[in-house]
Amino acid sequence: QKHEAFERELRANEGQLRCINKAGQTLISEGNYRRSEVADILKSLNDTWGKLVDSCREKGRRLRQASAQHTYNRTIEDAKLKLNEFEKNLQSTQVGTDLRHCKQLLKKHQVTEAEIRQWQQKVDDLMAVGREMAQEGHFDANNILKASEECKDKFAMLEEPLKLRQEALQEALRFHKFGFELETELGWIREHLPLASSEVLGNNLYQAQSLHKKHKKLEAEIRGHQPMIDRTMASGEALIHQKHPETKQVTSLCTGLQDAWQDLIMKASERSRKLDLSLKAQQFFFEASEIESWLTEKNDLLKSSDYGRDRDAASK
Repeated sequence: QKHEAFERELRANEGQLRCINKAGQTLISEGNYRRSEVADILKSLNDTWGKLVDSCREKGRRLRQASAQHTYNRTIEDAKLKLNEFEKNLQSTQVGTDLRHCKQLLKKHQVTEAEIRQWQQKVDDLMAVGREMAQEGHFDANNILKASEECKDKFAMLEEPLKLRQEALQEALRFHKFGFELETELGWIREHLPLASSEVLGNNLYQAQSLHKKHKKLEAEIRGHQPMIDRTMASGEALIHQKHPETKQVTSLCTGLQDAWQDLIMKASERSRKLDLSLKAQQFFFEASEIESWLTEKNDLLKSSDYGRDRDAASK
């Protein structure tokens, strides 16, 4: 600001210099007896003025260069701070404790990646500015170019940890998705297990028929759910085939799901067998009861001492 004020003051005095030059040239052209002295004074004055203008212009140029470099250096420092932040984020080994947490970390990583791309573009722009400053003859061109090149190289070194972090989170996501699916299936099995393993068989034909019908519906529902179990098992087997870091745990979880599913099927089959036997027994008891009632009725008729009052009544 001080230098800009000085430049304005210098421009303001250019008019006075022109007036002096005009007056001196008039004296010289009129053949003033001191014209030689006047010419020397004008030459000295104009030379001094020219040097002052050149010095002012050079100082202004350097001040503008220094200001540009200050802005440039501040941006470089900001880039270095962000670089340290990015390096710290990418060194994290946290991959989430469950599906929701893992998705949150993956979203955060995507934001980090987008920020890195933005800063890489900023650094590329800085390099272009640095080259322009060098071409314009900036007094500290070498340091400017060196700073931007070093910054660009460091950002380029983020590519590998960025990729590794992405892969780690994707692996964790696949594992937690499998875990979520598996827990859903285990929950379904736990929900249906009490019905499949019930010991209630009914105390009469109506109850036996009702329970038998309900169980047939349950068996159909279990058969219809088999594709979901197969899909979850296939997800686990895919993780094992890919040699996922959690392969051992995935294998154990798959075994647990398979055992729980087979247990449900076995209990449903056993209950079906018991209900079939119960239904046959209740049908037998019902039919036996019907026959017993019919026999009792007929026996009562045979034991009756009422032979009728006349021939017609007796024949009835």
